[in-house]
Amino acid sequence: MGDESSEKKSACPHPEAVGKRYGDPIGEERQAELQGTLDAWDAETDHGERTGPFAGVELTGADVYWLVERVRRLGLLGVVGPVPDAHLEGANLSDVHLERANLSEAHLEGADLTRVYLEGADLTRVNLEGADLYRAHLEEVDLYQAHLEGTDLRRAGLNSKTNLTRAVLDVYTSLRDIHWSGVGSVDLTQITWTPVLRLGDESVLKRDDKADDYEAAVRAYRQLAAQLRAQGMSEVADRFSYRAQVVQRRVLRKRRRWGRWFGTWLLDLISGHGYKPMRSVFTYALVVLGFASVYYLLGNSVHPALAPLDALIFSVTSFHGRGFTPGELVTLHNPLTVLAAGEAIVGLLIEITFIATFTQRFFAR
Repeated sequence: MGDESSEKKSACPHPEAVGKRYGDPIGEERQAELQGTLDAWDAETDHGERTGPFAGVELTGADVYWLVERVRRLGLLGVVGPVPDAHLEGANLSDVHLERANLSEAHLEGADLTRVYLEGADLTRVNLEGADLYRAHLEEVDLYQAHLEGTDLRRAGLNSKTNLTRAVLDVYTSLRDIHWSGVGSVDLTQITWTPVLRLGDESVLKRDDKADDYEAAVRAYRQLAAQLRAQGMSEVADRFSYRAQVVQRRVLRKRRRWGRWFGTWLLDLISGHGYKPMRSVFTYALVVLGFASVYYLLGNSVHPALAPLDALIFSVTSFHGRGFTPGELVTLHNPLTVLAAGEAIVGLLIEITFIATFTQRFFAR
């Protein structure tokens, strides 16, 4: 008795969805309703403001199966194969059971797929631009070359068998709080990350949004960076880690933590939070040349006056805290001595940030 019950549970993990799942049949009355919606859509010339025949229409997995099979029959396709003429743009598929569905090349732009069950589905080259996949079950889903521009994947579930090879993302794709099934389990190495300069979690933020909204974007960047770094994609991970620091500074500003805000702003300016080491080089050159120019322009105000080369050498040594008195002894209150002391303090701060930059860039992982 126990074994029989176990078998039934295994065969039907979601008994409440019987008759509504992908692959289940639908009645003739429902078929007529769906066909009528399609006919009305085909009859339109400009389609008005609707993005697709089922925009805003609530569908079940069984409805989707009938629509997909209809496309295959009309296209003289077999049981398997892509369905580029399956237009489900803007459809309401929230909580729908589409396990093992074959929706390759289907149009799901702007569809509501929140909490949808897609385990094991074929979504190769599917169009999901602007779709809402919040808390969607994407375990073992094939998203090869899928279009995910502007897609909301917050808290979606993925695993090691989720295929994202050559999937297309953009700056409006949201990846916050995804369930990755462990660090490095989902292969992200086959995605072209070059055009993804930032995530949608940051792109959608507005100036008047709350600090919690900005913190969520920080979390998205750090989670993604951890996944990428675990797969050896450190350069891409560094880019997103840097964006996390930039957005974190906005969090500090919104929470009015001005001391920390200024510190992070200064660190970003000098070294890019350790991810842009060339900024330290430029800062070093700018400070040394700036102070050298001041030393030279002081001219007859100090004794002795410094030639251009002397001013440069004096600036370099002062920057590193090894200043000396050129020529004969100069009093401590002399402008040259005071400026040299100031440059030594500035130099110390920059050297500290440079060391932190070097450590972060090459050793901290």
